[in-house]
Order: sequence, then C-alpha cells, then structure tokens
Amino acid sequence: MSVEALPAERVEPDRRLWRNPFAVAFVLGAVVLTVFPLVQRLALRAPPPLLQLAPWSLQDLDAEGGRAFASSSLQGKVWIANFVAAPCDQECQESLVSFAAIGHHLDDLGDKVALVSFVRPQAQSSLAGIARPAGPAWHRLSGDAASFEAVWSSFARGWNQQTQALSNRTIEFLLRPTFAVVDQDGAVRGFWPADEAGRGHAINAVRMFAQHGTKP
Repeated sequence: MSVEALPAERVEPDRRLWRNPFAVAFVLGAVVLTVFPLVQRLALRAPPPLLQLAPWSLQDLDAEGGRAFASSSLQGKVWIANFVAAPCDQECQESLVSFAAIGHHLDDLGDKVALVSFVRPQAQSSLAGIARPAGPAWHRLSGDAASFEAVWSSFARGWNQQTQALSNRTIEFLLRPTFAVVDQDGAVRGFWPADEAGRGHAINAVRMFAQHGTKP
C-alpha cells in the first residue's frame, strides 16, 4: 500500500488553555493566593510604639490566694488590655462581656496572645458572672492603690500621646471603655474604643504583631 493511500490523520482543533474558563479561573486563583500574602506583607505598616510600659506587679484575682502577677509573665506575648473603672456601669459591664468574647477570635494563636483586664479595687465585683472564655489566657488583675495607679497612669500617658497626635489635645483617659494593644516587648501600640469596630481593629492589630513580630 502506498503512502498516498493511507487515510489522512485527523487534526484536532487547537484547544488553547485560555479558552477553558475553568482552567483560567484555576490559574488566576493560584496566582492570587500566591501573590496576595506577599503584597499584604509589604503593605503592613504597624503604628509606632506610644509608650514603653515600666515593669509592674499586681494581684491575679483568679489565682488561689490572689498571688502576684508580674508584667514579665507577658514578655513575648501580644496582649489586649481593657480597664474596669469604678463604678462599673452598664456600658462598662457590656464592654467586659465584649472583651471576654475576643478570645474566641484569637484562639488559633494559642499562647502567643493574652487578654488582660485592669480592675480598680472598688470594681472587682463587676467580674462576677462573666465566664472566662476558652482560648487565650484572660488575666484579671487588681492591687493596692499605689501599684494600680502606677499602671493606670502609664496607660493614660500613652492614651494622651495618641489623642494629641490625632487632635492636638488631651482627652481624659477612660472617658469611655477602651482597648489597648501591647506588643511582645511591652510597648503600647494603640488604643481603640471598646465597641464592635474598635474590637475588630484591636484583633487585627494583635494578629499582625503575633504573626509578623514587633516590626511588621
């Protein structure tokens, strides 16, 4: 049989990859998942430290015998603080419940993060009935007037520095319930109102520092 007698081979039409929408979507998705974390990492800009907290020691209200809890126990952790004034009114009580719920949003970070409540001695009863959440440790601290006021005043100086930078004026600390984020080195990095939006910003800040360190 001659070559000319052989049946011609059927040539399939050119099925280019870009003509398949599923393949295109897969490739684009892979590119986005690869590039987006890199872009996000480059775009991160952490707020500069407002204040380096001096070492402190207070009483752990949940520990047997109310043993001392020192700031050195938080070294290497990112922590969110809230401040329980006296008297603790309805808004204060609601902010405590909201604060406790933060733990559910950070439990995947394990012991990299912690929650800390600074409770004025006259407001200790406000913690009754508020369950300790699963997830990051929640340290509820108080102490004698002198020790407590030293810590409270340190945060107040950081608050004043932030508000002056924003509005060039001093706002009374704790005019309303507030969250503070403190980095692994014990530096205050920012304050947010203890509402839904502020809680979200504080959680995002904690995640940034926990995942990328103090200089993201």
